[in-house]
Amino acid sequence: MTSTITAAEQIRWQRDAAAVLGKLLELAAARGLPVISWTVANAGARLVGRCDRHSDEGRRAEWAAWREALGEPDTEREDTDRSGTVHLVAVWDRGGSAGKGLRPLLSDRDGYQRAGVVLSADIYEDLDEDDAAGEVAR
Repeated sequence: MTSTITAAEQIRWQRDAAAVLGKLLELAAARGLPVISWTVANAGARLVGRCDRHSDEGRRAEWAAWREALGEPDTEREDTDRSGTVHLVAVWDRGGSAGKGLRPLLSDRDGYQRAGVVLSADIYEDLDEDDAAGEVAR
């Protein structure tokens, strides 16, 4: 089956997502949110924010700060895989709702419904000293 989505439509979605990212970064700077990595998706108007600070505590803190600022997500999950890595994911399909007295960054009245946002972080299982020594030796 051939897709009926044109390159022009995909570019429009990316431009919408980039415009939303610009607004998010302006408000993030004003609120003092941590710097995270952002990717504009190639299909659909979607942004992916990746919390990847060096320490696990730093990644979790970044994720929590952005999660609170963005408002109530449409879906949210915390999964642990077989290696013990915790995957934090929150998804805003088109907007957010206010929490803790602050307007969310994804307020519908500001036009943020033009792009969905995914926020993610991976928190790795702490290795004890014996496991860490074994990893180095390999």
